[in-house]
Amino acid sequence: MMHCLVSPWHDPALNLAAEEFFLRHRRDDLLFLYVNAPSVIVGKHQNVFGEVCLLRTGREGVPVVRRLSGGGTVYHDEGNLNFSFILNGEEGKLVDFARHTALLVAFLRHHGVAAQTDRRHNIVVEGRKVSGHAEHVSRGRVLHHGTLLFGADLERLHRLLQPPAGVQDRAIASVRSSVTNLRRYLGEGWTMERFVKACTAYLRETLAPCPLYTMTPGEERQIRRLADQRYRSWEWNIAYSPPCRILRTCHHAGQTVQVSLQIEKGLIAGIELKGKEEMLPVLESVACALRGARCRPDELRQRLVTLYDNKKLSLFSPDEWLKIVMDDCNG
Repeated sequence: MMHCLVSPWHDPALNLAAEEFFLRHRRDDLLFLYVNAPSVIVGKHQNVFGEVCLLRTGREGVPVVRRLSGGGTVYHDEGNLNFSFILNGEEGKLVDFARHTALLVAFLRHHGVAAQTDRRHNIVVEGRKVSGHAEHVSRGRVLHHGTLLFGADLERLHRLLQPPAGVQDRAIASVRSSVTNLRRYLGEGWTMERFVKACTAYLRETLAPCPLYTMTPGEERQIRRLADQRYRSWEWNIAYSPPCRILRTCHHAGQTVQVSLQIEKGLIAGIELKGKEEMLPVLESVACALRGARCRPDELRQRLVTLYDNKKLSLFSPDEWLKIVMDDCNG
């Protein structure tokens, strides 16, 4: 028998930790539904530095969190419903995207939305994506999870998922798709709250018996611990990225700086900055200060501020240098 759990949290670290906990530490089937606060969620094997601009997400206070499954980078907010099927199965037959997408397509059609799946198992309406999916298999169990865009901030989605320029790696890159919100197809009177309730009710009825489940205090403690240890950690969310090289040319305030970065395990393993001859002392000072640092905006900025305070930084402010090193210089 399957149970249904509607998350009490909007914290992406807690909800991703809950998925992993229920996958690894329970043996029953579970339907898990949750809505996250604004966040960027990257696939397990993706390179964060090639998927999102960390300066941009940092400025907007949007966390970047790595999930357990593969697939591409997605944006979550209060207008997006996330669903997870956590199931037992037979080895070799656990991966079945069509089985789960069919349930969501049926739900949307039940409410008058002409939804269908494409060749990548995304759910689309009028050719635009409203739902993507990913799976992770572990010890005879499968986590199949996905999104349903109801009323997400699409302008912010496009802004935050704009990939930086000049990144060379062997990571799995996201396939960019044209997206839309389901709210425009559902008619008047639909709110996010109504949408979540309608989806929950439809899935529970279709999968009946599917009683509601409440986490025990012990389960909640373990989930919170896992969230802190993994899903809030820089080591998992950022440093887990595969090695990459970043090559780009930045034009700022009439000057041109060529940037070459080698990033390994989230560290700036190598850095080279090139520019006009009169810039060379400053470029070398910046490179020396940042070499070996964790590639995270707050740490790099502090090193640049220290250079500035020691009067070894000129031409640009610490924040301008940070943008040159970390950004694609287009945003």
